[in-house]
Amino acid sequence: MKNKDLSNEDILAMEARGENLEGVVRGSGRMMPAREIAPQRVARSKEEVRIVARVNVDFTPELLQALDAVSERLGINRQASIKEAVLAYIDHKIDSFEKQKGFLSASAK
Repeated sequence: MKNKDLSNEDILAMEARGENLEGVVRGSGRMMPAREIAPQRVARSKEEVRIVARVNVDFTPELLQALDAVSERLGINRQASIKEAVLAYIDHKIDSFEKQKGFLSASAK
């Protein structure tokens, strides 16, 4: 089986078995441009339909362990933890931008 024929699952299974991944995984890749992701319709009820898009994010094993520990403590799954963290980050940034905007407009007077 050639390297390009290996799926992510195959590589993860090789890693789990402790196999040498030299030559399988290498840093010679290139950054791919973002592609438009077709939105998916998710129905929670007949009245509510929302559009969602899936994204792939790479995390280090240490970050995943920390995320899983927080998720377990909160009693929510990993995906919910990620969503909450992203929303908190965005809220924090928006507040920061608003304060900065107020600071900049006050100092210009």
